[in-house]
Amino acid sequence: MESTTLAISTNGPTLDDTVNPRFGRAPGFLIVDSQSLEFSYLDNGLSQTMAQGAGIQAAQNVAGSGAKVVLTGYVGPKAFTALEAANVQVGQDVENMTVRQAIEEFNKGNITIASSPNSQGKSGMGGGTAQASQPAPTAQAEQSCQQGQGAGRGQGGAGRGQGGAGRGQGQRGGQGSGRCGGQGGRRGGGRF
Repeated sequence: MESTTLAISTNGPTLDDTVNPRFGRAPGFLIVDSQSLEFSYLDNGLSQTMAQGAGIQAAQNVAGSGAKVVLTGYVGPKAFTALEAANVQVGQDVENMTVRQAIEEFNKGNITIASSPNSQGKSGMGGGTAQASQPAPTAQAEQSCQQGQGAGRGQGGAGRGQGGAGRGQGQRGGQGSGRCGGQGGRRGGGRF
């Protein structure tokens, strides 16, 4: 296989750091030669602090690095379009592994180049829900355990929902606990 310059969203500046699944909000990117494993670290700190447009800014930074392929977890539609316009291919759903492992999987041909983004556009704030899962013993408790709406804040898909007496958090919905055994979910989430 011929050498390819990769940009891998990462939690740190070494090959043994883990892949960060959030393209636009990743702390940085390792720009790596797929064969020699020579690399440099591209800090993504500015994009992390942006209220909007983090994915587009990250795409511009990656394109400017000379990378031909991005390996990451999730890419939103605007960032995906910006990468496509710069002729940078995207390998998505790369997570739960080190940068070194991601390169090995790429070199083996186990990472598919995407034809569309795998994440919808996100807004910085989202609503959460809480649902009662246990019967209430009294009318007052029953009223307090009704399904409720709450505010939530998410980044990169994680979020927290709160309402009624339940509370939960997790990736795209998770179990929670509370007086009524609430279940937390999310709509919205952080920008990528």
